[in-house]
Amino acid sequence: MTVPTTPAPTLANQATTSSAVSTAPLPAVARHLNCDHPDMSQLRSQSTTPLQAPGSHHAGIVSAEPALTESVSTESARAEPAPVKRRLSVLAAAGSGTRLGRHMPKALVEVGGAPMVLRALRGLDAAGITHIAVTAPTDALVDFEQLIGSALPDLSATVRVVAGGASRQASVAAGLRSLEQFRPDARTPVLIHDAARCLTPPALIDRVARAIENGANAVIPTLPVTDTIKPLASGTHIDEGDDALSPLDPSIDRSRLRAVQTPQGFTWDVICRAHEYGASRAADESSAATDDAGLVEALGLTVMSIAGDMMAFKVTTELDIALAQACLDHGYAPDA
Repeated sequence: MTVPTTPAPTLANQATTSSAVSTAPLPAVARHLNCDHPDMSQLRSQSTTPLQAPGSHHAGIVSAEPALTESVSTESARAEPAPVKRRLSVLAAAGSGTRLGRHMPKALVEVGGAPMVLRALRGLDAAGITHIAVTAPTDALVDFEQLIGSALPDLSATVRVVAGGASRQASVAAGLRSLEQFRPDARTPVLIHDAARCLTPPALIDRVARAIENGANAVIPTLPVTDTIKPLASGTHIDEGDDALSPLDPSIDRSRLRAVQTPQGFTWDVICRAHEYGASRAADESSAATDDAGLVEALGLTVMSIAGDMMAFKVTTELDIALAQACLDHGYAPDA
């Protein structure tokens, strides 16, 4: 499936956290679930304000009138309002699921009786993520809207569903644009997560977010590589046939290698600049970045590693589905 690509987000159009947003009530599901369709060009002109699900414990974005305080002078002064703690996330869920052999988007495939996108969404919510943009295939937007809308009463986060792009990179860029309305400042943490990593523990998500809040600019969870890794010889034609023979170069020292997981955490400023700088690569999956850390590295910035978790594995094949089910059955991962 190919859909039109959209331009990467820019910092020029962002507001600061000091701006207030109207909290006029919206009808039914629209109060909590905002659905963006393929035409993203009018995003910044939208004035609707998504609220949160009933029972929310997050402060969200509200219009707050600061309290009056006494002053030594005869003039009354307004106290500074308490800062609103925000954690943003783009949940990448626009994959086709071709390798799973299913005739539906991969994020809608069930693991242990619940679609992967819902499991991943609940994990983000449990980790204190306050605003989430879920990217979905353009031909399945309604399915995603209905599914996520039904789950909102149990969530504290504000959720948007947005149309994905021609590549994962383009989809994440669309998700970032939809998050602009929440007025993040330069250091607001933004976590880019894969719905296919649906068993990721909330504790890992929280650690990545806290690393950004504590001063890091780019943090990714990683695990040591346990297999021996050998690169194909330079110039080798890759033939994946069962009986194909391909020459190899010597093994790579695996002690310095790490397998990368998600969520990957960044400051708002860094991730927006990275997507803007690498926007020309997003038009096709063959040229797009395989992860967001790669885009940040292209800016010349250092990406930091934090200990990952075995439960944050990516569900890509039927064997992964079986592994995820076994993890749930044996209590290695919390059920949704």
